Amino acid sequence: MHIDITPTAEETVRIYAYILAVHIDGSPYKFGDYWNYTEEQSEAIVKAYQLWQDFSDAWTASGLELDAMPLTIKKKFINAAIAKESN
Repeated sequence: MHIDITPTAEETVRIYAYILAVHIDGSPYKFGDYWNYTEEQSEAIVKAYQLWQDFSDAWTASGLELDAMPLTIKKKFINAAIAKESN
């Protein structure tokens, strides 16, 4: 028997939103209705998450710890990425 526990597209967006929210000490509701993101909000969250991954990979590749990144930088980056991708 095989049980597939792969998240659906909607669940993946909620996971990404939660991860982004944790990094800014916020709530995933900041990006819209957590249980019913619109298509546009979902796309913005996915793209912002991808940008965040690239940014955090570069940060850690340079030898810095992600936890050492100031919260203000995280907030500015994630909020700017969401705003940019929402347009």
